[in-house]
Amino acid sequence: MTSSAILRNLRGFILAIGTIADLVGSRVSMGHMRQGTALPAITFHLTGASRGLTHAGADGFITTEIQLDIWSADPDTTTHDELELITDQLLELHGFSGAIGAEPVDLVEVTNDLYLYEPEPGLHHRILELAIHHQE
Repeated sequence: MTSSAILRNLRGFILAIGTIADLVGSRVSMGHMRQGTALPAITFHLTGASRGLTHAGADGFITTEIQLDIWSADPDTTTHDELELITDQLLELHGFSGAIGAEPVDLVEVTNDLYLYEPEPGLHHRILELAIHHQE
């Protein structure tokens, strides 16, 4: 399995977590968020992939690194409360093992959790960085 297989299945996997689909509808996408997208929304990107190595050569393991961005508007709005609910559910992925779609996953780590404000266009977002450990 490659990092591409994880990416192909990640959108459906995210939408199946808790109440995320109720909160974001279909607004989960790979790449950049389109201007004018209703909020809250989630975007994700592949930020890296590293393959394991021993003195004997490749060990057959890969770590796929994903950045999830959860977007909301002003913190005084309902979408900001939803941002926190979505983030809490995604943070529960830490320690997950099982499958993303049909792809077996050994372990998911949440390696970073950031809160940022984008003054132009006035959006708040949480960034979760995931390390997804799996076999090639």
